[in-house]
Amino acid sequence: MKDHVTVIPSDKTIIVNGIGLICDFKTHIPGLHALQWHGGKGSLEIVSDDGKISNHEISSYTSEVNSYVEIWQAKYDEINAPYVPTFEEAKAAKLAELNTAFTTAAETAHCTSSAGFEINADKTAARNISNLIVALEETDRETVHFCAYDNTFHTVNLPQLKTMRLEVIDHAEALYQMKWGLRNRIYAAETPGALEAIVITFEPEPDITGGQSATEASCNTDTPVTFIEQSNQSIYGEVNDEQTV
Repeated sequence: MKDHVTVIPSDKTIIVNGIGLICDFKTHIPGLHALQWHGGKGSLEIVSDDGKISNHEISSYTSEVNSYVEIWQAKYDEINAPYVPTFEEAKAAKLAELNTAFTTAAETAHCTSSAGFEINADKTAARNISNLIVALEETDRETVHFCAYDNTFHTVNLPQLKTMRLEVIDHAEALYQMKWGLRNRIYAAETPGALEAIVITFEPEPDITGGQSATEASCNTDTPVTFIEQSNQSIYGEVNDEQTV
């Protein structure tokens, strides 16, 4: 039972506990001008054939008030119901979530090197390692100071730097494999439940692509993504959005 109910048929308005809504309804009796219910009792204002208004006490909340409350409640629920996206919209949102998570993972990438410490594995790290390799190859220096992921310094030589460059490449490839594996699962999802069950994460997972190589996992592009560093490319390969989405 609601504490306060007002019905104004001429305005198609039902007010429940101070919230007024325009509703489509028919009155339960002819000539109803207004209904007022407050604090457990109420009255009906009824217009007679000669235009006079008379007040009549409401005999029962259930039979005279509740039907209007139900109409109001249905309208209120309709207005305030949360938007439910279509399945295709949900897929698009999941793909956007994947792209955002991948960008974050790529920009904050790091991995454990065989040199015995954690190294950054993002685009900047790949470029810096390549620069150090050039510096040692073009001079008579045998070692160089290297800043690790935790900002500690280590002395490394040319073979170690070349190994680290390959480790960064491998880490980038693993990120792409995870992205493509997750993307393929999103495309393959046939129900909202299956789509919702896909957790977007770039924590290491065993064989997320089902044994496919990085190139094989990119089944939606005719151009294989390269991880080989070129003069104007990062280690991740500057490919277009269609190839990496």
